Amino acid sequence: MGSQFLREESTINSIILHFKSVKVPSVGIFVAFVVAFLLHATVSATVSNTVLSSIINAYLNWRFPIKSTNGQEDLPTLAYVFPNGQGNSEKLAESAKGQRTLEKTYGKIVLTRPHQVQAVFKDSNLHLKGENFNQGWLCGQILGNCLGILNLENWTRVRSICVDIFQHNKAPTHIPFIQQRIDKQFQILQSTKQIQNKKMTLQPSEDLKLLSFQIFCDIIYHDLTSTMETELLSLLKLRESIWVEVTKGGICRFSFSQILPTPTNRLLRTFKSKWEDFNDRAYKRAKNIGLGPETPIILLYTALDEGRMKKIEVLHTLDELLFENLDVSLGALAWNVIFLAAHPETQAEVRKEIAQAKEKDGEEAWVSYLLSNSTLIQACILESARLKPIVLFTTVQAIPSPRVVDDFVIPAGTHFVVDTHALNVSDPYWGDESTKYKPGRWLQSRSLTSERVEAEAVV
Repeated sequence: MGSQFLREESTINSIILHFKSVKVPSVGIFVAFVVAFLLHATVSATVSNTVLSSIINAYLNWRFPIKSTNGQEDLPTLAYVFPNGQGNSEKLAESAKGQRTLEKTYGKIVLTRPHQVQAVFKDSNLHLKGENFNQGWLCGQILGNCLGILNLENWTRVRSICVDIFQHNKAPTHIPFIQQRIDKQFQILQSTKQIQNKKMTLQPSEDLKLLSFQIFCDIIYHDLTSTMETELLSLLKLRESIWVEVTKGGICRFSFSQILPTPTNRLLRTFKSKWEDFNDRAYKRAKNIGLGPETPIILLYTALDEGRMKKIEVLHTLDELLFENLDVSLGALAWNVIFLAAHPETQAEVRKEIAQAKEKDGEEAWVSYLLSNSTLIQACILESARLKPIVLFTTVQAIPSPRVVDDFVIPAGTHFVVDTHALNVSDPYWGDESTKYKPGRWLQSRSLTSERVEAEAVV
């Protein structure tokens, strides 16, 4: 909580853009001075950084206080530090370390307990997601209009188009793409790795890094040419370079940075141009080779042609599906493999369960197994997600109305994040063996409702 301090970004942008529009030489000099000062202030521990951060922090503490119910106590919070605000690097680049530091230093300034989550998210359908994930202008240039960041009517509109792509009951239709890509990947691994007694050693973070990415490409575009696959991998490298700058923050968080001749802005222009061109060509190719209207790239571009989606929404949603979810899907896949490798007895049980499911007659029985929420393999996935959440802090959401959380009165519009590690591992609810890998906990006869509430941020 307390990320209301991030509101100063729009104020600074408005000031800069206002003075840019005034055609007076002295004002131009003043604007140049302000820009130079802000650039210098991005360097931590400098005098300009300390002064500017202190001024903004004092103003925001005065303007947006969060008080206890008796009005006598202020909510403990991180101080605002220009230009990244409160914990930008901790929530992204240094999330594991940052989570422990935040809790030790400031206590429960993020949501860490089930009752807190329930109090805040009881009306989650009305929550507003933070603009550009609260990561600033540069992030908005590649993801600002993706499905995962849209709100209210815009979210409903775009989701109604995208829901057919990855809804749960459509998963079996993706099995051929998944199986073909996995077979191809392991053929490559078998040709490059040493095999002893029909076994080889995998490094999941390296050997499986692009597997989920390539599977998503197959699902979205269907059978790209080898040249287009190579082109997409080069786009991935460009995108990763831009995302490094997003996580670092700095002046690129502010919209006025777009006028600066920075390497990041040059990378951004190159990526945006190539990304749009690639998808335009992929769509035309899909139409020319006769792929059906349910093919995701055709589905999205058809919505664009019919005026149901904007071009920027199509491109940003495709970016979200492919690039933004790369680390998420890789982490989910890799940790499942690691946990199963570390627990051979569980691995043996999973293999047995799969073999039994395969022995049943008919495709319907196999599909039913894959969609079931009560299988051991599903329990393994949930347990892996519980122990190794992909992100330790969830995407910020703003509450639509005031509420009381642990004796503090939280104003409407305040942004919240969930500490997924504290919720899913550290909470006493999970017992003495909370840090141990025990998929069986998900197969117990008692209701899993409360567990699923607690695990919502990681599954």
